[in-house]
Amino acid sequence: MSKESKNRYDAYLLIEPIAGGAFGTVYKAKRRTDGVMFAIKEVEYGNQEEEDEIMREVAILATIHHENIVNLEEAFKHDEFIYMVMEYCGGGNLYDFLSLKRRNHEIVSEEDARQILWQLATAFDYLQNQCGILHRDLKPENVLFTHNGTAKIGDFGLSTQIRRDQTSKTMCGTPLYLAPELVLKQKQGFPADIWGVSGRVVKEISPQYYSRDFISLLRDMRDLVPERRPTPGDIIARLAQMMQ
Repeated sequence: MSKESKNRYDAYLLIEPIAGGAFGTVYKAKRRTDGVMFAIKEVEYGNQEEEDEIMREVAILATIHHENIVNLEEAFKHDEFIYMVMEYCGGGNLYDFLSLKRRNHEIVSEEDARQILWQLATAFDYLQNQCGILHRDLKPENVLFTHNGTAKIGDFGLSTQIRRDQTSKTMCGTPLYLAPELVLKQKQGFPADIWGVSGRVVKEISPQYYSRDFISLLRDMRDLVPERRPTPGDIIARLAQMMQ
């Protein structure tokens, strides 16, 4: 263990685990020097191939800077783990938000739904057009909220970089949110990311509480033909028209 590695690890106080799974554990943490809160993702690696896979996620995160995407502060190795120090989002995630609404027999207002979708579409537009990044695991659990309600996309563990005219042949993601082209083992491109979040939202909405234009947009995002799904720019334009 290098002295630099130990110093970087000791710079943070791990408070409590806030998420976990096959990918590792995410801790709520505090930087000792100034008390700023972070989310630290701890991932164990056993060989060079696993280390390279984790560092690929780090490399992708290091290129992303957007207000609706979880920011990477730094990353370092310590013992047999790689630690990713990320922006802390203390407002929960979209899955929990929708689940709470359902348990309380409440609906998500169209205004709130449009605002969330606007922020995500802005992030998609940046990822696709400026970074060439395909997320590949876009689901409600990976949409996080800050304390002031700003929506941010997180968890880029399965993401990859492609050109706009390229597709990916790798089948990955969470089964419940897989786009049909992945289920059919076809090539996937940027439209696959549009499918992910819209699935749970469409399931939760009640048509009588939403405008025809908004329901039409959500259903278009679930088109079985990838090429017919709206692009992030299309989504932003249609939402802007609804808000006039």
